[in-house]
Amino acid sequence: MSMTTVASELTGEEQPSGNGVQLDATLLDFWRWRFRNLLFNDVRGVYGERLVAQLLEIAPPPRDSWAAYDLMTPEGVRVEVKTTAFLQAWNPTASTKKPVFSGLKGQAWTLETGYSGIATYNADLYVFCLQIEQDITRWNALDLAQWRFFLLPKATVEQRNCQSISLSALRKCTRELTACEFMQEARAMITLISERL
Repeated sequence: MSMTTVASELTGEEQPSGNGVQLDATLLDFWRWRFRNLLFNDVRGVYGERLVAQLLEIAPPPRDSWAAYDLMTPEGVRVEVKTTAFLQAWNPTASTKKPVFSGLKGQAWTLETGYSGIATYNADLYVFCLQIEQDITRWNALDLAQWRFFLLPKATVEQRNCQSISLSALRKCTRELTACEFMQEARAMITLISERL
């Protein structure tokens, strides 16, 4: 049974048990404990992936952290989602003026061969999500008005040949989109990319 199959069967109501012990806790308790603060970089990144999937109305399988890209559209377009914010969990009272999106290149991994050995650009479309709120008292990852999105096709990312990209550099390549604008422009770009695949 694959990890994806196991993950898809979980509801959150499961309780750890075995060897004569039943814990008074559920898997949902673990999820709440681990993912309760969306300000943490790693949690915000996963949330960004799900947010993009919802905005694009993609019904992804359970998340596979070993995959070479984050989402696959029904048309077969591979999407990589990168997320950053002005506020960081390690210093929530100070706003960074230079957000950076990193990890654009990665090694593909398969069970049969392991890592590919060469870091490449593995998606057809790169989505950059920026949480723009700079006041911790108003910060809310669920407020779509606090998010901005940027789109770059693989060819543009390859041209830059970079592992990371700053917000200022990104703004020179493409325009900043609200959630509503992103839904429209991303759909159009996905259609164009799928026609070339």
